[in-house]
Amino acid sequence: MYKLLSILSCCVPFAVLATDESVPEKTERVNSTAEIEVQKPLTDREKRQQKRNETVRSDIIPSKSTDPNRKWERYLPFFGQQVIEKGYDLPLPLSISIIPNYSKQDLSLSNLQLSYKGVDIGEVIDLDSIDFGQPDVETASLQLRAAAWIFPFMQVGIHGGRFEGSTDLYIKIPTAIFKKIEEVCGGRVTPAFCDDVPENIVLPEISPDYSGWNYGFTTNFVYGFDHFFVLLPFSYTWTKTDDDRTESETLLVSARVGTSFNVPNWGFVNPYIGVSYMDTEGTTGQSDAEIKGGPTIEGLSYTITQQNVAHYAGLIGFDWSLTKHHSFDLEANIGDGRQNYVAMYTYKF
Repeated sequence: MYKLLSILSCCVPFAVLATDESVPEKTERVNSTAEIEVQKPLTDREKRQQKRNETVRSDIIPSKSTDPNRKWERYLPFFGQQVIEKGYDLPLPLSISIIPNYSKQDLSLSNLQLSYKGVDIGEVIDLDSIDFGQPDVETASLQLRAAAWIFPFMQVGIHGGRFEGSTDLYIKIPTAIFKKIEEVCGGRVTPAFCDDVPENIVLPEISPDYSGWNYGFTTNFVYGFDHFFVLLPFSYTWTKTDDDRTESETLLVSARVGTSFNVPNWGFVNPYIGVSYMDTEGTTGQSDAEIKGGPTIEGLSYTITQQNVAHYAGLIGFDWSLTKHHSFDLEANIGDGRQNYVAMYTYKF
């Protein structure tokens, strides 16, 4: 018993001393501001730059992908998932574009058909001897275009818009024509129209100013390799003036080859060069033709064919893809007898 009390008397003071003394800290206190860094919110400018820097080449044309396991969750283009599984990525499939356009080109006028009160004047007069010169036509238009990637290598679209233009038309009529009229109308048996032929015949002047609507479709074929791309667009456009005098159809084919490079904080720039081919053919006609600044000549009708003279032109331009949704394009087609300048803003979704 004595021994037990001795042991307790020794342990109790020890236990008291252990609880009363302060325990030294095993961790060193640090400044809390050094442990947690508070990230400042991005400014609007920094947010825009971040979106631009997220733009990749595949946002423009089908290109090599960094994520072959990505799942394509859209219906278009067809075979999109198969292309991604082969190591490619695709741009957004749908787009809306606004396209202002200015062109100036030389025209060839031919095949004049002229009749008066049902009589074909071309049967008694050589209308081919009339010289129309080589007028040039200036046209400005604004179009709206909707497009979709149907296949990974093919984009199709439709477009439509308004246009306004003007032309300078110089007509030379040889005096032999008037002598022929005098011979025909001076005989004993004369055609019916001779009774109404004035001493001086003035052909109606085609209005130099015009406006109207155009509409058509486009198809783009594209192929990308390394940092380069090849683009082959086709377009077909129908045009009709507001006065219903002129209708035309235009085929445009252009081949482009270009490259892509990233501009930090400003997306991708894609310059290119190429060549374009354009074929325009139309007909201008009128019944009861009007003389500019004068009266309507009842019974006088005409038609005339017009074609563009210069079919080929070189082209140079660039596409600026600011983000995966927004891009801008500028292009110039320059050739002997044909100039064309195009701008385009595109929203992709």
